[in-house]
Amino acid sequence: MGSKTLVCPNKLKRAALDPEGLHGLYVPYWTFDANLKASYQGQRGDYYYETQTYNSNKGKRTRQVRKTKWTYVSGNISGFVDDILINASEKKQREIPPKVGHWNLKELVAFNSKYL
Repeated sequence: MGSKTLVCPNKLKRAALDPEGLHGLYVPYWTFDANLKASYQGQRGDYYYETQTYNSNKGKRTRQVRKTKWTYVSGNISGFVDDILINASEKKQREIPPKVGHWNLKELVAFNSKYL
């Protein structure tokens, strides 16, 4: 059997050798769930094309011209949104980078001051 070599950045190697060099970051978030209901009304635009004939220096030609047919619409919509995350930190207002910010929300814990 051959041996396998793990390739990783030097900072990660040093952190593995000296775990005291690792520092946690506590960034609180609120998570919201909501049942949503809304009524709407307005106009919907559907595109269609008409063929137009025009004169050019090469004679009669045709082209497709896009038009919009407007129709009145109204209705109701409802739905549920789950676990919308809102940053609750006053000091860390910037977003967590996407590669780091994928949390398993089923493993969330309630606030406890020992985390600070």
